Amino acid sequence: MNPNGSRWRQTQEKKIREIEDGSWSFYVEVGGDRVDVIVAVSRYGNKYIKTEADGEHPKNLLGSGPIDFP
Repeated sequence: MNPNGSRWRQTQEKKIREIEDGSWSFYVEVGGDRVDVIVAVSRYGNKYIKTEADGEHPKNLLGSGPIDFP
C-alpha cells in the first residue's frame, strides 16, 4: 500500500520486466509465510507471474483479489 492507503497497481507485463531485469523483487504472504513472486512460461510460451510455491498454475495469486506488492 501507498502511504495514503491506496493500492499500488501495475500491469503484469511491467512486473515481469522488473523481475527479469532485477530492478525489483516481489513477494506475497500466504498463510502467514512470505512467498516470492517469479516469472514462469506457459507451455505455449506466454510469460506470467506466480509464486515459487505454486505448481503449473498460479493458485496463490488467482482469486485473491488485488495483489499488493510490498
